[in-house]
Amino acid sequence: MKYLVLVMLVIAVGSVFPVTAQDTDSAQRALKYAEVQQKNTDALKEYSWKTRTEISMNDQSMLTALIQARFDADGELQHTTISSESHVEKMRGMRGRKQKQKLEELGQLIEKVVSVQASYVIMSKGQLVDFFEKATFEDGTGEMKGMKKIHAKSVLVRNDELTLWIDPSTGLNRKLTIKTPLDEQTVVEGTIDYKTIKDGPTTASVSVLTIPSQGIGIRSERFDFIKQL
Repeated sequence: MKYLVLVMLVIAVGSVFPVTAQDTDSAQRALKYAEVQQKNTDALKEYSWKTRTEISMNDQSMLTALIQARFDADGELQHTTISSESHVEKMRGMRGRKQKQKLEELGQLIEKVVSVQASYVIMSKGQLVDFFEKATFEDGTGEMKGMKKIHAKSVLVRNDELTLWIDPSTGLNRKLTIKTPLDEQTVVEGTIDYKTIKDGPTTASVSVLTIPSQGIGIRSERFDFIKQL
């Protein structure tokens, strides 16, 4: 279940970044991003919410979990499992031992993949400076029409891609996507859609993480946001 906690941590931060005509220096942009993101996270600490996560392989559900999340008095994100259900039929004997080994290997892979996604969601100031120096800025199209698209390649590793869509009227993130090689044979793809809580901060709403070559999918949705008294 450790990888479920990692999933929660990845989508806990609702990133925001105000883009204005005056912000032409990459270092200034990175510092502003870090500052506003921290303010947003501090505002999110006043809320609790639920997260529903499903892990699937080849379009077959393997595990579903419902988790309650909140920040404690020390500002640490805490999770309480409300329910968790495995949809994998357990085998016995030698087949059961092989199945257990494969599931453990799958858990380790998912943990690694989620950690990779986290490295793009929560970047250091130096990495942010590099990102904005490399990035191209365009108008969004399709469902992101009216948004600003910020895209760069080879951000953290060679041949990776990171794209942000930002609402220029509010400076709030609307969407984030990554495409990054895990190894020579494996590519990880991820999408996070953001929403703004009514009269509150911006937060990740739906996160989808996939390993297309292995048919693995991880989908998490956050809902039922309640401001703590």
